[in-house]
Amino acid sequence: MLKIIKPEHQCYYKARVDLFMGLVSLYQDVSLTPEEQAQAVFIIGEDEEYGVYGGAVLQKRYVDELQSPLQSIVSTLTPQREEIWVGTLSCFIEETMPISPTREDCHRLFYKNLFEKFVEFGGIEDTGYLCLTLNPFEHLRTKNRGFWPYIIEVKPQDSRDGYFHGILPLSPQKDSFYNPVRPTFPAHTPSYSKLAA
Repeated sequence: MLKIIKPEHQCYYKARVDLFMGLVSLYQDVSLTPEEQAQAVFIIGEDEEYGVYGGAVLQKRYVDELQSPLQSIVSTLTPQREEIWVGTLSCFIEETMPISPTREDCHRLFYKNLFEKFVEFGGIEDTGYLCLTLNPFEHLRTKNRGFWPYIIEVKPQDSRDGYFHGILPLSPQKDSFYNPVRPTFPAHTPSYSKLAA
């Protein structure tokens, strides 16, 4: 299962956090200063059997640092807040593992579990959404494997930095932007063990 690692607990998971940040820096071109990393929240998990490792790094940012379309939506959703939670994520797949339907189910389960951890995090931090910045490949995987219900999406070709930017509601059943016609997750859930902490 995925684990939420708060700043004050990073010392207990230093190797895991450093490995994740190294991979995110390499594959997502996202790097944090030591001070930023010390204040970030990490959600990390792995499944050795199917060669899946990944998670997310979340930070507080000022609303005026967001892409313009996101700024207006965030200001409407929570006009009293100057800072909001933003994040990026990565799911790393071991290339030597054979492709199989079970492995594909494991990837879908990863995104389902990550969304559930985001919802848990939203409850802890009293926020109803996250702003995400993803490379185009990771964005497609959240849409095609996770069925994440973004409120708004800024496509890479329309953004200043060539990345996808979006707002992910953390309580879709209560969110007026949520489209109930589209399923949040696949109906089938695999019966094998969940991602190991």
